[in-house]
Amino acid sequence: MTKAFLIMAGLFILFSCSRGTEVVRVIRNERQLHFPPMDSTLNLGGQQLANIYCQQCHLLPDPQLLSAEVWEKGVLPRMGYYLGIHKNERGPYERLSMMEEHILRSADVFPEELRINLTDWQKIQAYYLSQASADSTATIFPSALSPQFQAHDRRLSSELSYTTLLDYDAQNQNLYVGDRRDKLFVSNPLGERLQDMLTAGPPISRLSLPNGQIYLLSMGIMDPSNQAVGMLYRQHEDSLQAILGQLRRPVHMLAHDLNEDGEEDLVISEFGNDIGQLSAVLLKKGRPYKKQILIPEPGARKTIAYDWNQDGKEDLLVLMAQGDERIVLLEKEEAGVYREKTLLRFPPVYGSSYFELADFNGDGLKDIVYVNGDNADYSYSLKPYHGIRIYLNQGDIAPEEAYFFPLYGATETAVRDYDQDGDLDIAAIAYFGNFEEEAASGAVYLENQSPTKNDLSFTPWQMPQASHGRWMTMEVADTDQDGDDDILLGSCIVVRTPVPDSLKTYWNQEGATFMILENKLR
Repeated sequence: MTKAFLIMAGLFILFSCSRGTEVVRVIRNERQLHFPPMDSTLNLGGQQLANIYCQQCHLLPDPQLLSAEVWEKGVLPRMGYYLGIHKNERGPYERLSMMEEHILRSADVFPEELRINLTDWQKIQAYYLSQASADSTATIFPSALSPQFQAHDRRLSSELSYTTLLDYDAQNQNLYVGDRRDKLFVSNPLGERLQDMLTAGPPISRLSLPNGQIYLLSMGIMDPSNQAVGMLYRQHEDSLQAILGQLRRPVHMLAHDLNEDGEEDLVISEFGNDIGQLSAVLLKKGRPYKKQILIPEPGARKTIAYDWNQDGKEDLLVLMAQGDERIVLLEKEEAGVYREKTLLRFPPVYGSSYFELADFNGDGLKDIVYVNGDNADYSYSLKPYHGIRIYLNQGDIAPEEAYFFPLYGATETAVRDYDQDGDLDIAAIAYFGNFEEEAASGAVYLENQSPTKNDLSFTPWQMPQASHGRWMTMEVADTDQDGDDDILLGSCIVVRTPVPDSLKTYWNQEGATFMILENKLR
């Protein structure tokens, strides 16, 4: 096995006076925080105060979305930090490293002074705790196995499975497998390792352009962090060349010609944690020469280029998944100029995790498939509103929800016509599935059986051998070259939510690095 060398000589440092004068900018309606004088709200009740204070930065959350225990122990203390309320001397910096604390203090994320009087804060707390949900509604997971797929486990080594990326190279019939331990493996579909490469952080996104250029994105730090230590690489045949550093926990990149100079640029989702941004990286001959911030907020998860308003110019759609959870339309006005609009907005406890576009009703307009199920931060509980939603594109008016499939901890979807019957099906994974009740709850197949194009209906199936991993990432490719789409699932068994000991043991000892769900249609 060849050990690749990491080439650092090509690392580029960006300066404001970099080559070229191109500018990419977003016209935004900047949100202004406005807190009333503390003595002006003393006669208001808890719900009225929540309407004032709890939607300054995001959609007002309904108390029914969480239990009283989760509100009291997780979410409300966190919200208090943003109002200057600290439960102890360390406040929001408790348990943080000196580096993380320095970054947050420098960015002035948490105020030092009170923004609300304590009596009003107690009223808000009482309102949320008294109106919190006691609902224990269970989501029913499908019990029938899909007859369309046959599972093949692949284990690349005896080490624990920490897969962070799957990207299939159809031309060479190889699979690139990212690993949390700062490695990129090259494997064939049989699970035989062909090559290893070292990276500065877990590989998370790989992008192959038509001109042959290949880019790789590493997160730097995978766990919640505000440190800007992520890295962008150019991939050569047997090596990686670092070309851009100081990325703040990046998770996705899109190739798109932002300034219409005839060369693809990169839109990088720097998710971050309390601090983050959506960034544009302008390229010349495949190398970055200017970086600009498009949206200066944490939680950028994914960007898609699509002419949403059908005016002949490609817009950008962005999923923002931290705090103010929403799908944003960056409507293109001219070369390098976009105007921000909000298409869909979600409560801050929804756990937005993924989205994609596909035309489900055959009207020529792509619809939105939205996935929410992130469940690792301050509000862990089984949430019946987690799952997969389809919003139909209504043209000039807001997208309309037409379908919802509840799925605890839903993480990602892959929309294809897997059975080749002329309509779109959905494969999905749930990293935060309800493993205590159903070991196989991490993967599901939704077979489209809609009676009409506008009356969406799907039959849910359990994926075979779905319990063989904790699926964090997925890929679709015709790995056996038989003319249909196979599904690849990557397992990362970092356990942060309840999992039975027996299942943990299986994952540790026998679990798959990745699994191929072979489509048996052909």
